[in-house]
Amino acid sequence: MSYGIQIIIDGEAMLRTKLTHPYSYDPFLIYRGPEVANGTVYSDRLLRWDYGKHNRLCEKHFGNRGQYWDDRDPAKVEAFLQDYMDAPGLKLCSITEYCNPSNGYPYWRLDYRKPE
Repeated sequence: MSYGIQIIIDGEAMLRTKLTHPYSYDPFLIYRGPEVANGTVYSDRLLRWDYGKHNRLCEKHFGNRGQYWDDRDPAKVEAFLQDYMDAPGLKLCSITEYCNPSNGYPYWRLDYRKPE
């Protein structure tokens, strides 16, 4: 899924990268683990659903309350999600960065596998 406009040059599809389009780039994968996902959550929703819990767990796992997820260690993201969702067996499957088309700010899709 892409919110950017596909650019065709000489018959080749070109990606809208952060470098070429810093406020309207295509999504890109930051991390992929071995598990197959059965759930997805977006970083901005975690904050919106429970601001206090989000900030408390960010402090615990990352040492800050930041809302940028692009440089966070996947193992720590997994531990954060386990605590946030009260799911000790949850496994992080992937982290994908997106660009919000309405304001140009990044947000992250966190795919996970939650035990059934």
